[in-house]
Amino acid sequence: MLARCRLWLNDDGRLVLADMVPPGRQVLADAHALLATARRHGFLIAAFAGLVRTALSDYRRQRAVAGFAAYGEGEILALLAAAAFTAERRAANFGFNPKRMTFLAMPHAPGR
Repeated sequence: MLARCRLWLNDDGRLVLADMVPPGRQVLADAHALLATARRHGFLIAAFAGLVRTALSDYRRQRAVAGFAAYGEGEILALLAAAAFTAERRAANFGFNPKRMTFLAMPHAPGR
């Protein structure tokens, strides 16, 4: 998929991979980050209700069946390099969870 994205970009384009989940993710840490963001931005009740609905649903089973990928920083950088990108991890994640990762990838120049 990354190689296909490379084909869609101009040579001066950028690909942003945001909210990437690292291995060893903690469900409670994700929930805490969501609720903290919701409290700051005024949607705490809706976020809490969504978490309760998710906990009571078959989400866990569906996620296990569908698969859920988690990559380390080095793995993501290697995948991007294999797809003809030069990439770097950004200091902060774009999403609400600061423990997740954001990467900025630039296409290799033609002939490199």
